Amino acid sequence: MVNSIRWSPVALWVSAALAALPACETEQIGNERVVPQMMQTRPDQGALMIVSAPTPENMDPRGAFLSTDYEVLIDGKLLVIDSGEWLFTTVGEGRLTKVGFLDAGTHHFKMAVAQIGPVVFEGDVTLPAGAVTRLCLFGPRTALRSAVVSYPLAPSSDSKHVNVVNMLIDDVAIEAVSCDDATHCTPVSPPLAAGDSFDATFPISVSDDPRLSLSATGAGIAWRQIATDALPNPPLVPMALDAWIADGPARVSLSVSFASAPMYMRADGTPLMSSN
Repeated sequence: MVNSIRWSPVALWVSAALAALPACETEQIGNERVVPQMMQTRPDQGALMIVSAPTPENMDPRGAFLSTDYEVLIDGKLLVIDSGEWLFTTVGEGRLTKVGFLDAGTHHFKMAVAQIGPVVFEGDVTLPAGAVTRLCLFGPRTALRSAVVSYPLAPSSDSKHVNVVNMLIDDVAIEAVSCDDATHCTPVSPPLAAGDSFDATFPISVSDDPRLSLSATGAGIAWRQIATDALPNPPLVPMALDAWIADGPARVSLSVSFASAPMYMRADGTPLMSSN
């Protein structure tokens, strides 16, 4: 499944069409292609998501961007994503893509601009069994950066799991905070520079909102920019439900999982674009 990145409601975007084949042609996929399963069928599998920020070359100050399509090779085989209706042969810049389940272990990835190249990312990614692994890509296309994070597919009972990845490229540091209310917050992470991440589990409380990481009174977990002279009181930014767990079968009663990956920020400390 391919999801759009979250951004300001006024932002506009244009995406190039994804190359696709009807899903009924699955049997035509040969040995040089890999088609991950969207459901876990064995305990020794891990789920993969690819989160790609728009490159600065394709971005404008309003948040509008042109999307470039990328082909992905995993262990030398072309990645084909089975949505149930279509087979996608590319992942798009500025999108969060639920790739599916692969055998756990270390896999070699190579990503290139579809059909014409060049290669924009190459490296090894380890997928733990029973976990969601995010391959986060951000920065200029000629020097694309990556961050890889993994966390349990299902959060433990009576807990809230949070994952924050800094995908900002403008030397903006952020931090995760725990709040008693909207004005009383304590950092629970060190400052997170570009490429850094924070992953933790906290006890769930009766005041927790099941959809956002902050309640109506401002209690819960959030992230914010590190205070600066120009922005001495940065606003709190709540996290949304983790994109994989939110609509998947792994969600557990009395537990919840939140995620956020800011990509571009406004001067007032609010995100212009981020992913869950």
